[in-house]
Amino acid sequence: MKNLFLAAAAVFTIALASCSQSTAPMSSTNGSHPMAASQNSKQLSVPINLTIIDTCCNDTVSITGTLHEIIDTNASGNITHLHANSSGLTGTGTSGNTYHGSITANEHIDTTNGASVTNAVEQLTMTASGGCKFKLILREHITTNADGTVVVDRMDFSTECF
Repeated sequence: MKNLFLAAAAVFTIALASCSQSTAPMSSTNGSHPMAASQNSKQLSVPINLTIIDTCCNDTVSITGTLHEIIDTNASGNITHLHANSSGLTGTGTSGNTYHGSITANEHIDTTNGASVTNAVEQLTMTASGGCKFKLILREHITTNADGTVVVDRMDFSTECF
């Protein structure tokens, strides 16, 4: 289970690390979006390449694909939403099984006077050609003071075997 946790944390890290990549701001085309007025939006595509130990199917799985992210920041820059999903997510297990699946991630960051509160939920779901299926869910809450001190860092990890 610890290895599944590390895999989920790795996927989450991929999503966060890609936020620092430089892309040109784009205006929103969805006028009904709550942040559509004067928002900055970035779209990123990040390659995924990771290996997890899957205790549900008793397999080590090498996973590749692409993570697509949309990062929206409101006009004042104090609220950021990140939504990510995957495409072409496939895996090959040491057992010979082929896996297909998806990643979804949602993150909300609220910054006030240098302090921030981050809430994130990420899910990785994979199904093996033999029918074994698993889902990893990572929920995280981080509160940081204006001086950068992390005062709350709560991570809840769960896995479901089907």
